Amino acid sequence: VSQSRYATVAISVRRDIAMVVDRALPADVLKEALENVEVPGLARLLHSCEIFDVFEGKPIDSTQKSVAIRLIFQEKSHTLSEDEIKDAVDILIKALVKKVQEREWANYIKLRE
Repeated sequence: VSQSRYATVAISVRRDIAMVVDRALPADVLKEALENVEVPGLARLLHSCEIFDVFEGKPIDSTQKSVAIRLIFQEKSHTLSEDEIKDAVDILIKALVKKVQEREWANYIKLRE
């Protein structure tokens, strides 16, 4: 049996999310919470996350700001499907909100259903 001379390349996928939060909530709190989400299987998919924009100003209320976070997903064994990515993002957002609400920042984050 002959082995391929081509290496397997893991494809990474980028998703950007933005959350409107209370201006007093440090943006790093969101990043830290995302990096420490404890959901089985998710840790191996979330390769990295970084804050790439914090916006304050119109049309956002003066007491709030928008924090944009880039999520990079990667699975070494296969290319992630759109459903896997969407599910991972949904799980991360729900876990992030739960984690923030469990801490003293509960009143800083607002969700739009």
